[in-house]
Amino acid sequence: MHYNGPKADYERVIHLLREIEFAKSQLQPHDTGHISTAISWMESRVATLTRKLDEIPTNDFENDRPVWRTAARRNVE
Repeated sequence: MHYNGPKADYERVIHLLREIEFAKSQLQPHDTGHISTAISWMESRVATLTRKLDEIPTNDFENDRPVWRTAARRNVE
């Protein structure tokens, strides 16, 4: 299934950041140029998604708010 919208973009950023962290842990002094290339590409993708999300007004998230933002707004009694 393919998801679109701000919520999906936030989730993509989170997953990409986790993958970047793991990929960086796999770097070695030799023979890991392909990992460096992948890291650069993922960092570029994160930058693109972040710019896209920064352009969206906050009130547009009312119906498609990420889970952590919805949970923070709940009244806990």
